[in-house]
Amino acid sequence: MWRKRQTDRSRFRAGTLVELVIALTALTIVVLAHSITGYNAKLDIQRSVRRSTAATTALLLSESWAAAEGITTYDPVADLASQLAITAGTGPNVPAGFTSRGSYAIVLDGVHFYATLSSQELASTLRALNVAIAWSDRGAGDPPTFAWDFHLTTYVLLD
Repeated sequence: MWRKRQTDRSRFRAGTLVELVIALTALTIVVLAHSITGYNAKLDIQRSVRRSTAATTALLLSESWAAAEGITTYDPVADLASQLAITAGTGPNVPAGFTSRGSYAIVLDGVHFYATLSSQELASTLRALNVAIAWSDRGAGDPPTFAWDFHLTTYVLLD
């Protein structure tokens, strides 16, 4: 006679509620970790681009000023207005021992940068030119708050 075989029910058993909660919790942690990592990576890229832009702007100001033979009356607004959105404004503090030569507000790609030009007479034929660029990740304010800054110093020989 034919006998009906008993099936092994444990092979087809559905997960318990506890197993389901554990699996969903693990999945949620993985998704949140991925989202947070992506968000922080995007912020790091934005900061990196702003630092690079600030360094390039400082180099442009410094080289333009040095090309004008480091004169103390150098005006980057008159010299660079066709290349930059630059106006007279406020800027970061002048380093110790340097004399302020003007502060400027610069807008590049919607980001507000603030520059201060300063110089120091090192000898009768040598002048140090300092460009300080500052910016904030939080946008422009009045007065601006500077979260980051970049300083570049170059030297020119005077005639």
